Amino acid sequence: MEKQVTIITTYPLVEEPVIKNRLLPFVSELAKRGYKIDIFQPKGAIHKFEFDNINIHFVKGQTANKNSFIARAFSEIFLCFRLILCCKKNKKTNEIVIVTIPSMFLLLILPFIKSKHLLLDVRDLTWEYLSSDNILQRFVRFCFRKIFLFTSNSASYISVTNKNELDYLETLNLNMDKVCLVTNGITENQFKSLSDIGSSLFFDKNRLRITYVGNVGLAQDLSILVLAARDNPDCDFFIVGGGNDLERIRNLNESNLSNLHLIGRVEWEKVKSYYTKSDILFAQLTNGYDTAIPSKLYEYLSVGKLVVYGGSENVKEHMKNFTGVYYFEPGCLAGLNKLLNEYKLKLPNIDVVHNRSLIKSSFIREQAVAKYISKIGLI
Repeated sequence: MEKQVTIITTYPLVEEPVIKNRLLPFVSELAKRGYKIDIFQPKGAIHKFEFDNINIHFVKGQTANKNSFIARAFSEIFLCFRLILCCKKNKKTNEIVIVTIPSMFLLLILPFIKSKHLLLDVRDLTWEYLSSDNILQRFVRFCFRKIFLFTSNSASYISVTNKNELDYLETLNLNMDKVCLVTNGITENQFKSLSDIGSSLFFDKNRLRITYVGNVGLAQDLSILVLAARDNPDCDFFIVGGGNDLERIRNLNESNLSNLHLIGRVEWEKVKSYYTKSDILFAQLTNGYDTAIPSKLYEYLSVGKLVVYGGSENVKEHMKNFTGVYYFEPGCLAGLNKLLNEYKLKLPNIDVVHNRSLIKSSFIREQAVAKYISKIGLI
């Protein structure tokens, strides 16, 4: 009898890099082991898989109305139920089902999935990111804490991306025997590709080049780079990526600073060229994302350049074994400027070999997924 796996996601694989990077190792590792895979997702671009045992089922609907929390919530709820109805219509919920969130609304459909093995992949604790200052969002956060407790009991196994999420689930008194850590690092191909980039510094000895690569969203709040570019005219700043906050960042650059370059999304090979020509790689997550560990940091460390990160103490503790990562309080322009002024004089040494060795041994996505599916008996 043919082994079957169903994957349910509220984001198209191709259009959302963070979703694609998380899910593709699951798809490839299971496909290599002979599973027939059915992916249910909203309509979007089609990823070209190297295996012929993968089918994509498109469902009408979209995840995002960026301007209204309520409108977005209802659109995601409707999409989630369309996804499960489509699964049932195609009789794809009998064997193994993987439900992958960050969309917390997918939790609502878990009790309706009657499969032999239900695997819940928690890529983000998104309900914990809702604002404490907004009464509605505070109420929704409270509700989804209860919903998660109730619906997660339906799951055979729960996978999380980092120790912070693991600790969070432990406080809920869940059965931790069914909770597994599947690290959210970097893919094997990305690692090999980035490891080929030279780690030489000061591409232009007279000007530091600071580069951000990734999603341009509210969580990253890259307005700090506009202000840093204003305060440091002797440095060049590059923002490579797209997202729902990109237009706001463009509008903030009222004086059209010549040293601030908003590139937008580019192909992978062009991303590598920006990495090659950078001295410092920048990342930030604003306050409120305490459980998140940006996988972008593993990508940056694979490149071999200096990393400057604005984020929580949890990340600092998590990354303590790496070298060349320097921290400032998120949103603190003075803290960022202080670091940049130090680096204009001299850039710290980085043990690139050590960093890459650590990533290769512990943070390759395919290896983490292979260990996971072996542990839960899917091999």
